[in-house]
Amino acid sequence: MSSPIPSSDPNLSAFIAEVSLALIRGGDISVVLDHCAAILVRHLEVAFARIWILNQEEQVLELQASAGMYTHKNGQHSRIPVGAHEIGKIAKERLPHLSNAVIGNPRIHDQEWARRERMVAFAGYPLLIEDRLVGVMGTFARHPLPSVTLEIMGSLANVIALAVDHQRAEDALAQREADLARLTARIENIREEERAQVAREIHDELGAVLSLLKIKVASIQKRTKHDTEVLDKTQNILDQLDHAIRTIQRIAKDLRPSLLDHFGLGAAIEEYVDTNCHRDTYVCEKDIDMNVVIDSLRATAIFRVFQEAITNILRHAKASKILVCLKQDGTHITLIVDDNGIGIERGQVLRRDALGLIGMRERVRPFWGTVSIVGRPSQGTRVTVFVPNSGRSLDNP
Repeated sequence: MSSPIPSSDPNLSAFIAEVSLALIRGGDISVVLDHCAAILVRHLEVAFARIWILNQEEQVLELQASAGMYTHKNGQHSRIPVGAHEIGKIAKERLPHLSNAVIGNPRIHDQEWARRERMVAFAGYPLLIEDRLVGVMGTFARHPLPSVTLEIMGSLANVIALAVDHQRAEDALAQREADLARLTARIENIREEERAQVAREIHDELGAVLSLLKIKVASIQKRTKHDTEVLDKTQNILDQLDHAIRTIQRIAKDLRPSLLDHFGLGAAIEEYVDTNCHRDTYVCEKDIDMNVVIDSLRATAIFRVFQEAITNILRHAKASKILVCLKQDGTHITLIVDDNGIGIERGQVLRRDALGLIGMRERVRPFWGTVSIVGRPSQGTRVTVFVPNSGRSLDNP
């Protein structure tokens, strides 16, 4: 039998470099750990190798990788409390341990199994970052292990611990981002519900009162049509009431366009373009699919992104031409808003205080949608919205 390869072995150095590269690239940690366990088996010529990762909340070591004669991860040693058995003691003491006398060693609790499988040696090493425990790796062999075994395992332990810690940090960040996206989606849904309610109350209640006042003033005007002074005053009141009614209708429409609820996304977008992009100022080209079918939440999100895109054009683009395209295929809805203005700069798109642009992306993120904003200097800006037709959302997984 050949001796285990020393820590200076170029193959082992290549493996350490490979694990380090996985850490840098943020690869799947389960693949990295399985690879580590398999390499330990091969290089140390042991019966099997396993890696446990610490569940910090429960203070339990959870089996994450196993190679050699055992590859399953759901047996009786899949969860080991810190301080229990040999692996748990290494975790508690935070010290490596090597034994070439497994039979009779009180730290190896399953002596019957050790005799049956003719186990001779055990080596275990804690995975630490400074003094913080990340996990434990352990091996059993049917032949004595040299002292260099712990040196080899130690050379890997630091890289493995960093890889695990890096993955945990990425997972925690991804979870926080997902939680924030769910919260954002929930807040937006509540805001839309409130807008719809306010719009209905303004239109139905206040609009009805003003319409009734208009009828009464018109009645007074009709009865006093020969009194020029009263006629002028009542006409002035009627003009103000007409203005107030139009203002209420505009506010209600801005809060929640009724076309969006009754006739769909295409009709709402077309009406918004016709109302806000005045023909004497802009050449407006529309290629809008009026048969787009999508649920209310997605329709609202896309419409709000569209509103923000049009608002940015009217305020900042200095454009003379606007193109709006809305299409739907078997899987996605695509909205394009294009202008021929000054073109947004890349730095402006990436600015952290560009809340309007950030809000556009956050609107469709709960539905796994994307917003692309590309500026062309002196040629304009194109906003492309891409949203799946259906599927689970972050707010309703």
